[in-house]
Amino acid sequence: MSPLQRAAAVAVAISTALFSISVPGSAATAPAAAAQGEDVRICTSTIELDPGQAGPEPARPPVRIRVRYRAVSLSAGTLETMRTHPRAQAFFNARVLRRLVQLSTDVPLQIGAERLAPGTHDAGFRSESDGRWRFLVLDRQGRPRIEVPLAVTTAEAEIPCLNLALVPGTDRAHIVLAARYGTLRGTVTLAVASGAKTP
Repeated sequence: MSPLQRAAAVAVAISTALFSISVPGSAATAPAAAAQGEDVRICTSTIELDPGQAGPEPARPPVRIRVRYRAVSLSAGTLETMRTHPRAQAFFNARVLRRLVQLSTDVPLQIGAERLAPGTHDAGFRSESDGRWRFLVLDRQGRPRIEVPLAVTTAEAEIPCLNLALVPGTDRAHIVLAARYGTLRGTVTLAVASGAKTP
């Protein structure tokens, strides 16, 4: 089996496992990805924003923004094939990377130039041919609705699987989504949309 065929088989196994995770009664297919040296685990990161309190009114519950994501772990060979073979990169972008994340928010968010309504949205990443990465939020038809570049740096320490964390930004209105995988470190800034009212 060629590296391209092997990468395609891995992508199919992972995408099958990703789909099965959200379908009750079908989680048994998830080990298919792990059996090929690829692992799929579900993790979450949540940040709570204080909505404030006006006068004697009862305290309101915190506003939550959450990412629920698939902590995939790809072998070095698979990553190299994805980087060097355009067809493998396109396949992974379409079948795996773009649907790794669910982004849930209680308040409207500003991501780049676009406003995202409260609710739960499918999201993920896209690997570009020049080595850059983009963060995507998909519409109901699975098409990219929001696309913003990830600010990517590298580090010496390797992270064995995808790790996402929501952390405080420069002020109360900004949140940073920090992504780590292998030696890559990427960030994208989310902002509570101007004029947004908390519940």
